[in-house]
Amino acid sequence: MKFFDKFRKGWYYEKHNKLEGVTMGDKSKQFEHIIRERWCKGCDICVAFCPKKVLALRNGKVVAEKPGECIGCHLCELRCPDFAIEVQDKNQSADPGQDASQMDLSVSPEVR
Repeated sequence: MKFFDKFRKGWYYEKHNKLEGVTMGDKSKQFEHIIRERWCKGCDICVAFCPKKVLALRNGKVVAEKPGECIGCHLCELRCPDFAIEVQDKNQSADPGQDASQMDLSVSPEVR
């Protein structure tokens, strides 16, 4: 019975399943918002669909107010009627052997 008492208290789990040095920050992904201000008409659809309230409207245009809280669901990108916003994983690098037919030749975001 003593073994089961220790198991219930977490002794076995702590001894055999330790994750030393691993934090949630190591596993979390970071996302970058590419916003084309000229294309944005300020309809507020992307802001309304964002589950983490990352986006906001400023001066009639969308901005990423809290980009660190983005979960990468791409709802803003999918719902934008003007294709004015993109969400990209910061850690994901482009494939160097990419075929030209698969390259993104869209208009680059505006410089602030």
